Parts: sequence; C-alpha cells; structure tokens
Amino acid sequence: MGLDPHTALAGGVSIGCGVMAFAATTVVSLRVMHARELLKRTAPSMRPAASPDTSTAS
Repeated sequence: MGLDPHTALAGGVSIGCGVMAFAATTVVSLRVMHARELLKRTAPSMRPAASPDTSTAS
C-alpha cells in the first residue's frame, strides 16, 4: 500500500482499539441483558397484589 511504518502502525493500533471497544461494549450489553432476564425469572413480581377497595364513600 505504500505506507510508512509509523502510519501503518498507527492505523493498525486504531483499528485494533476500535474492535476491542466494540467487543467490550457487546459483552457488557449481553451481561446486562442476561442479568435483567435472570432477575425477571427469579424475583417475585414487584407489583402489589390487588386488594379490595375498603374506602367507605358516603
């Protein structure tokens, strides 16, 4: 390609950093999605139970 060694090194490093950043973001996103799904399946529902209306309207 006719690049001098410093330019080739800088290009290779920048591409490598971009790939690593993408992979790290993907891994963290998948871990968060997995943790949320795990909490949904194991934790009891956070919604309050339906209770009868005990107010006395006149």
